[in-house]
Amino acid sequence: MRRDICHFFQMPFQNVYQAYLDAAWQRFGKDCRQTTYTIQFGLNMSLKYNMNGGSCTVHFMPYQNGTAVCLRYTIVQVAGARYKAFDGELSQYVCANLGAPLMDINIPMETFLQFASANGDAGFGYDNGQEEDVQQDFSQQPKQEEAYAGQYEQPQQYAGQYTQPQQYAEQYAQPQQNAYAPNSVMEHKKIGLIVWGAIMAVIGLIFLSTSRGIAGFIVLGLMFLAGGGIMLAFGIRNAVLVTRKNTALLNDGKLYAAYCPYCRSEIRAQTKNFAVHRNFPEGFMYCPVCRKPISRNAFAIQNTQR
Repeated sequence: MRRDICHFFQMPFQNVYQAYLDAAWQRFGKDCRQTTYTIQFGLNMSLKYNMNGGSCTVHFMPYQNGTAVCLRYTIVQVAGARYKAFDGELSQYVCANLGAPLMDINIPMETFLQFASANGDAGFGYDNGQEEDVQQDFSQQPKQEEAYAGQYEQPQQYAGQYTQPQQYAEQYAQPQQNAYAPNSVMEHKKIGLIVWGAIMAVIGLIFLSTSRGIAGFIVLGLMFLAGGGIMLAFGIRNAVLVTRKNTALLNDGKLYAAYCPYCRSEIRAQTKNFAVHRNFPEGFMYCPVCRKPISRNAFAIQNTQR
């Protein structure tokens, strides 16, 4: 079974490409095959989405003042697969990363294939006879992205505009395989050093108090006590430094602002309002209106309090 879903983002091509690449890796743990205008990853057997396996091929094309995306789901079973639910979860993660909403549009898959081929990207091909369509002669067609602008009905403009942080735009200068650099909002204390240091120190004291002059017990006691003391010292030093850094981060006075990519509500926040999650190592917060998670990268810094 093959099903196509098309979306439009009012965002630059490279940003959208990288957002889908990150979503496939970070949210679903998929290693993607890449070409210039296409990425592809496998679909595992899933009870949640009622899929018996297959693949998802994502095609990208600059379109109007943004980027058009067409996802082709190739699924093993004939019917019943909840591919739209999978696409919804994937799209939600992409929107959160981009800090921008999507719009459903209708552009034929052949247009994406023709665009990629005209710009020197053969993609991955298909086994339903479309390889021949991709290989047709494009020598008389201009190999320019503008050749495909305006062929279809233009999506409506969004009511509000998003301000994209410059550092986030530069992060997506070039698509890279599994580009993923964790950048947690808060650092974590190494509590294990304090716990194990205390345990070893207590064991050392027990050995010393019960040694009764036996050299072996005294040596063991001193070794445990010394090791535990070193671990305690490093653990306490780490806790003090991390506490100072996190306190400075929480009180940095930065004010963030964004529009929710789901309900369009205006949101203002401070650094202390963001939490860390494995899916959002850069930090996130829930929209106070629709309660959906929004990446910290979707916010722009308005000003800094003094």
